[in-house]
Amino acid sequence: MALSSSKSNLLDNMSVLDNILASGLLVTKNKQELVNKAKELLLQVEIKENAWSKFPTQLSGGEAQRVGIVRAIINNPKVLFADEPTGALNSSSSENVLDVFTHVNRSGQSIVLVTHDLKTALRGNRILYLKDGVIYGDLQLGDYRGKEDFERHAKLKHFLAEMGW
Repeated sequence: MALSSSKSNLLDNMSVLDNILASGLLVTKNKQELVNKAKELLLQVEIKENAWSKFPTQLSGGEAQRVGIVRAIINNPKVLFADEPTGALNSSSSENVLDVFTHVNRSGQSIVLVTHDLKTALRGNRILYLKDGVIYGDLQLGDYRGKEDFERHAKLKHFLAEMGW
C-alpha cells in the first residue's frame, strides 16, 4: 500500500470513516471489526470522533494526511510505502503517527519511509542514504527504544555527517 500526503487521495464524496472502511472492506468482510479498528487508529493519530463524519474538503491538510495514513494501514499490508508521512503534521501529531508506525512495524509490517526529518529518521531500524537515486550509505540502527536513546541519535548524526548532509 502506498501512502501519499495529498488530500486528493481521499474520496471527496465519502466521510473520513467511509474512506477508511471502503479500503478495509476490500480485504475483510467483518464490518464491525473493521469499524472498531478504524476508530481505534483514528484516535491514535488524534482524529477525534467529531471529525469522522466530515468530508475530505472539510479537513486540514494534516488531518487529511493522518486519515490517509489510517486508510493505508487498515488492511495490514505486508509493506507500507510512506513518502514524508509527517511532512504536514505538527510535532505532537508526528509523534503519534510515528508511534503507530512503530507499533505496526513491531507486529511484522515492513515500512519503507522517505524523509528529510532527523526525528522521523531516528525511528528507522535501517537507514539508507540516497543521492540522485543511488544508495551511498547504509546504517543499521536496530529496534527503536525511545526518544531518550542518545547513542542512536549520535550514530545517525555521525552517519549523516559522513554522507555530507
